[in-house]
Amino acid sequence: MLTKKQAYFLEVYLTSPILSEACKKAGISRQTYYTWLKNKEFIKRIEDIQNSIIIGVKEKLDELTGEALNELEKLLLNSNDGVKVRCISIILDNMFKIKDLELEKRIEKLEEIIEGIRNEKR
Repeated sequence: MLTKKQAYFLEVYLTSPILSEACKKAGISRQTYYTWLKNKEFIKRIEDIQNSIIIGVKEKLDELTGEALNELEKLLLNSNDGVKVRCISIILDNMFKIKDLELEKRIEKLEEIIEGIRNEKR
């Protein structure tokens, strides 16, 4: 079970995902935060928050990607080659970053499954 202070920190962390800012706003030290990381429930809640942040960022990037593609199309038709190449690079870089995050999660799940199978065989 989480303490009131831990629960409050988690609320703050949702709106201030930078650790030092969240600690300051919640009135705790970074050392306290690291001590709390020994609590399995606290760790789970932190992971849930981090996952929700990643999902939110991905959704926003997906939305912006559509808008960026529309602008890119305009630039591709009406700009010089340097502008065209830079726009393409920005969009592709961001999409590759998102794909990397998705692949990381899939790999982690596969590793957990493999570890579970190994543990069953022992």
